[in-house]
Amino acid sequence: IATDGEEVARFGADYVGIDYSDQSIELAKKRFDVLGLGGEFHNIDASDTQALTALGTFDMVYSFGVIHHFPAIDRIVDNVHAVLSTGGEFRFMVYAKHSWKYAMILKGLDQFEAQADCPYAQAFSNEEIHQLLGERFEVTDLKQAHCFMYNVEAYKEGRYELEPWFAAMTEEHRQAIKEHLGWHLLVTAKKL
Repeated sequence: IATDGEEVARFGADYVGIDYSDQSIELAKKRFDVLGLGGEFHNIDASDTQALTALGTFDMVYSFGVIHHFPAIDRIVDNVHAVLSTGGEFRFMVYAKHSWKYAMILKGLDQFEAQADCPYAQAFSNEEIHQLLGERFEVTDLKQAHCFMYNVEAYKEGRYELEPWFAAMTEEHRQAIKEHLGWHLLVTAKKL
């Protein structure tokens, strides 16, 4: 729905957004119209090489929390490489395998998404990110962030109440969990 795209466009970038959902495309268009921002929006499957390359080349490709829901993520990475200009950046977030949340998922104490029945999701280690990007990209930044530490029912009512085990920790301990066991694996890679 172009939440992050709005920020990119506000700073003067020529924004081109893609999504597989017509509804998301319509919401993104409405967001940009209401805010008076310029941008292009296309309903395209990120694994469709022909459709993506028809859009041209880009200095940056950005994806936050999307591509780990596609079983053939390597096809998407191939397409990103095809549309990036040399030296262009690929910035993306996928789920982290070495995280607090993934440990809870493995024990059956949590699930990938807030809603049940997520059809597909994958988590990655740092090593798997390097393998996925291969020799075509140089990873310039790779870090973990974000651990949702709040009681879900209270959060749904607009209250930020830490779960008791997180509340018992100091802020320094909670920050260490976010940085080293966070659910979000944030990657910046440069096309070689």
